[in-house]
Amino acid sequence: MDLICYLIHFRLNLYSMHRIGLMVMTLIITTSSGLSQSGKDFGRLIESAQDSAQIEELMAKAENVDLTFASKIKLYDLIAQRSKRVGYTRGSASALYKSGLSFYLRNSFDSAELLLKQSADLYFEIGDIEAASFPDFYRSQAFQVRGLHNRGVEVLLRGLEGLKKTNDRFYNSYLRALGEIHRAQNNIQPALNYLNLAVDHAEKLDESTWLAWALNRRGVVYYQDSKHERAKLDLERSMTLSRENNLEYVIDMNLNDLGELYFALKEYERCIQLYELALERDLSESNRMNTYTNIGRLYWQLRDYRNAIDYASKALKMAQETNNLTYIVDAERILAESYMGLGRFKAAAKNYDLYISHYDSLKNVETRRLLAEADIKYQTELKEQEIVNLTEREALERSRKRTYQAGLIGVGALLLIVLFLIWQLFKNKNKIEAQNLELETLNTTKDKFFSIIAHDLRSPMIALQGVGQKLDFFIRKGKQEKLLEMGNKIDESIDRLNHLLNNLLNWASTESGGMPINPQQLQGDELIENTVNLYQSIAESKGVKIEMELSGAEVYGDRNMISTIIRNLLSNAVKFSPESGTVRVNSFELDGYTAINVMDSGKGMGPDQLKKLFDYSASELGSDGEQGFGLGLKLCKEFVKANHGFIEVESKLEEGSVFTIKIPNSFQTLNLAKVA
Repeated sequence: MDLICYLIHFRLNLYSMHRIGLMVMTLIITTSSGLSQSGKDFGRLIESAQDSAQIEELMAKAENVDLTFASKIKLYDLIAQRSKRVGYTRGSASALYKSGLSFYLRNSFDSAELLLKQSADLYFEIGDIEAASFPDFYRSQAFQVRGLHNRGVEVLLRGLEGLKKTNDRFYNSYLRALGEIHRAQNNIQPALNYLNLAVDHAEKLDESTWLAWALNRRGVVYYQDSKHERAKLDLERSMTLSRENNLEYVIDMNLNDLGELYFALKEYERCIQLYELALERDLSESNRMNTYTNIGRLYWQLRDYRNAIDYASKALKMAQETNNLTYIVDAERILAESYMGLGRFKAAAKNYDLYISHYDSLKNVETRRLLAEADIKYQTELKEQEIVNLTEREALERSRKRTYQAGLIGVGALLLIVLFLIWQLFKNKNKIEAQNLELETLNTTKDKFFSIIAHDLRSPMIALQGVGQKLDFFIRKGKQEKLLEMGNKIDESIDRLNHLLNNLLNWASTESGGMPINPQQLQGDELIENTVNLYQSIAESKGVKIEMELSGAEVYGDRNMISTIIRNLLSNAVKFSPESGTVRVNSFELDGYTAINVMDSGKGMGPDQLKKLFDYSASELGSDGEQGFGLGLKLCKEFVKANHGFIEVESKLEEGSVFTIKIPNSFQTLNLAKVA
């Protein structure tokens, strides 16, 4: 993690402070004793309730009492406590659900999730799975908004089978929610599995409203999987059903989603028409944020950077007000890239830093949630103890005795812990020495890493120095050929910098354990062809020919990692091939693996070079003096290993080199590789 911090300029993550502020606000609201006179009168009625019938009557009245948010939360809390005292568990569960839902509707998702969890657990305790589905559904939505997708799936799965037998409406909602969570994580096949079930279930029961929702979500998954025709069919059918049933919210979503589809198809005029239609409607907060973000992205694609900044700023403001981290990240990225397009580099750098910081927060929000949950649980326990002490004086004396006994036990336990630690220090002396040696190795690795940065980052930066003065001179002198040459050099320097930064960030993520791996079935030929297309122009400018011989083989692995491996190997092959040279790329299946060969016609390598090929070191110059970055092959080795594959190299001086990677071609082969 230290290396990633170096790469983002030691910026502090202010978002965590914002979340802590929300938790403090929640504690103040739920522990405040301030009530209006009418609220105090109602509170006395609650304290006098003796059975479930009286509590249910008061619960119904509480919803219609005109009170502030804080006062109503206090009343729900009093009802929950009173229900607990009279042994009415359902009353406590219902009051906690209403409190949690109130916080959810105010976008206070941390507090909402904790209260909704207590409610659902109580319903499960009395065996009412159907009632538990309501707080659990909103819990899953609160998790999803904060990027905690796996937690959302866990919550929904625990009640899914029970709902299938008791509540068709919520069963269908759960299926759609599970599909949406998997879609947000780019798990295409699980998302389609759940949404296909939701579509079939809605059609079987002839529920057009549920069907409109399910078709919309499935259409977005097809769009995300680049199956545009299927996406269009589902979204247009969903739009028809939504209009027939006056589903305004789903209509808004379809307008946005169809807009994104036409954006992908590069039908920009149709795209902006749909977004403008959406903005003319009375959109919900989430749909309006989505529309602003989509329009900002569209204008950025069209290089209309000022309009892109205008709409992205609107989306960012709404996202910050509703604490929606996903939209904050999207808007800040559009702003950064748009400012870069306008040449406002200071503003671009500021927004890039915020984007990286908030993206990191989105990945690490689970840790903060656990800390906040522990803090609120502790505060809740204190509050409950205070209530008991105020109503039952005798409990105070017993509490003092227990505290005294606990103190004695604590002191004794502390002494035992100290003795145990002393014993452990002597016992683990060799282990500590080994850890010190490991730390020294890590420091050495860090020094090598920064030496690579110093060596490889300097060359493209030096190439960019004085560019402004040279351009000014060539323009005034009318030297068009020099301007073209200078433009090519700038492009090359920027490409090298971009390639370096991608490798540095990927490498730092793998070293810190922060790089997620999402294996899936992939078309190997598609990955190879996409990479060759990226480097075709670079190869042509050098006079290098790229030949492909592909077998249609599939691989089972992480798309981003395998693409990075092929990019680095192909980049090196073009780099070290001489003018008029040839680079050959082929693929074939071998014993449950797909092998991909990248062959160059360069100067080759001797035995000494091969021994240290995958170590940290500054790279060799290419055949035209191109400078590399020293991390590419190390990154390839780490990514191949992470995908349970192999990497091999054959090379002789003046005969070129052949790099071969072998990746499992199926889920079954991957499991066998893990066992081996």
